[in-house]
Amino acid sequence: MYATRVRRRLGVRLAGANGFARGLFPVLALSVVLGSLLTACGIRDPSPPPTPARPSVAVKVVDKILIPGAEFIIVDPRTHAVYVSDEEGTLSVVATSTHWAVKSIRLGEAPDALAFDSGAGRLYAAFDGRGRDFGTVLVIDTHSFEAVDTIRIGKGGSLDGLAVDPPTGRLFVVHDNELSVIDTGSRTVIRSMSIRKGADGVALDSDAGVAYVSGEQQVLAIDTKTLDVRDVIDVEISGRMTVDSTTGHVFLGDQAGSLTVIDSTTRKVVKTITVGGPYGPSQVVIDSSAGRGYVTGGSGQTIGVFDTKTLEVVEEIARPDGVEWNYWPLAVDPSTGLLYIGSQKSILVVARNSPE
Repeated sequence: MYATRVRRRLGVRLAGANGFARGLFPVLALSVVLGSLLTACGIRDPSPPPTPARPSVAVKVVDKILIPGAEFIIVDPRTHAVYVSDEEGTLSVVATSTHWAVKSIRLGEAPDALAFDSGAGRLYAAFDGRGRDFGTVLVIDTHSFEAVDTIRIGKGGSLDGLAVDPPTGRLFVVHDNELSVIDTGSRTVIRSMSIRKGADGVALDSDAGVAYVSGEQQVLAIDTKTLDVRDVIDVEISGRMTVDSTTGHVFLGDQAGSLTVIDSTTRKVVKTITVGGPYGPSQVVIDSSAGRGYVTGGSGQTIGVFDTKTLEVVEEIARPDGVEWNYWPLAVDPSTGLLYIGSQKSILVVARNSPE
């Protein structure tokens, strides 16, 4: 559902490499001709220099989880269980000891966002409510693996972000240009606020008590306790976000090949990282224990790896032969260093430190 919507919004061609090459060839030919004319006239080519090639590393696929069409993957850092929702609307819990699904629940439709509170043992699956008068958040008990409640949120429309803040017990939902804050104890909406320029994503720094909400050319820093806006950060893009509480960086992906980095202390943009390919970044996952960030690209060809301290891209993980990655399902287990990468037919379990 959500991954399909991303493809449609970006206008990505899915006809395969040959179709893309046919469309690209005339552009390349024109570039060559223009470059020759500029050189003949003594005019320097104003285009920027090409991005330096980055080392591409092969990785060892140590196992596969036989769940096709994964759209969201979450690893519980306490129990190391893996939660997967697929495009058919099935939510499964996978035991990492066997990498087999041990329990599944039918949600009725594929969720548009998924969030997890390990301490409370709760999964939250959000649905945009298109075709209905309201959106919903389904509350799932991870012990019984049963739905225990449904929370209504606003009117039906787009749903662009979901994040849970364990210290305050609050769930932040971005939908239809609005931010709704839910108290997970009473399971009621306690605050709704319009986002002036259109909400596009939410990420939480629970240690600092700040929720970051992305809109068009701005990021709001909101106090998770008072729900007051602490700051408005000017940016040139909008997109989905990830927070690294260890380094204090907020990462904002624009789905146009770059990642904007915001310093959470100064609330200023400190760097832009070129990563994610022409249609990414689609998802950014931080492994604070290893000091690495992983970026999936919209083209589904490689996964960029950057150093979370230097903010430099250090390598790209090459796609294994015969495997077609999805657009953005990715998770990491910091204690084992294993990556879980969604592909069309299964979820690849990758040993990051075991090159082939």
